[in-house]
Parts: sequence; structure tokens; C-alpha cells
Amino acid sequence: MAMAALIVVLHETARRNRFREGIVYLQISRGVTRRNHPFPKPDIRWDRWDIKSIALLPNVLVKQVTREKGAFESWQVDPGGFCTEGGSTNAWIIDGAGSLITLPVENAILNGITRRRLFA
Repeated sequence: MAMAALIVVLHETARRNRFREGIVYLQISRGVTRRNHPFPKPDIRWDRWDIKSIALLPNVLVKQVTREKGAFESWQVDPGGFCTEGGSTNAWIIDGAGSLITLPVENAILNGITRRRLFA
């Protein structure tokens, strides 16, 4: 659907529901399939750390474990042993020369606003 058509549909949704104030929440999914929780093969969703989504369950779980251990943050580590991010923070390293180091932008990290501003 074209953006202009989507805007018309959203306005019509609000009009038909007689909204004077409110928010229309639009969620885009992977599509319709049989409800089954095991991931189909291949499924790259868990290898796409660069996609910010509403799926915060992994972050919530790691933050709970972190709190139970009396710490503020836990580092997420990829299969190669590299720190990718924290449970609710970005991962940064300042080397001996004072340079800021982080993983390159790819699917292994979320290229968030703070990172983009620092490297702009």
C-alpha cells in the first residue's frame, strides 16, 4: 500500500471510531501462519540485532537476571565472543588512545540514534 493510501485508511479508521484524540498503532508482521512457537528453519530473526522492534522479552529477561545478581547491566555476547550490547544499553570501549570503539554497523548491533550522532 502506498504511503498516501495508508494515511487515508488511518484517518478513516479514526473517523469511523469517532476519535477526537488518540494514537493509531500500526504493527507490521511477518504474515499469517499456523500458530506454533518453534522457529522454522531457516529463521534469521534472532540474527537481526539491528532491528528495533517491540519484542523486548530477551532484554527484559536479561535485566531481571542482572538485578537478581545485584548488578546494573549485563553484556550481550555474540557467538564469536564479542560484546554487542547491554540489556538496555549500547556497548562502547574507549581504548588507550582515547578512541571510541564499537562493532561496525551490520545486523549484529542496533545502529541507534546515539551511535549515529557520535559517528556523524
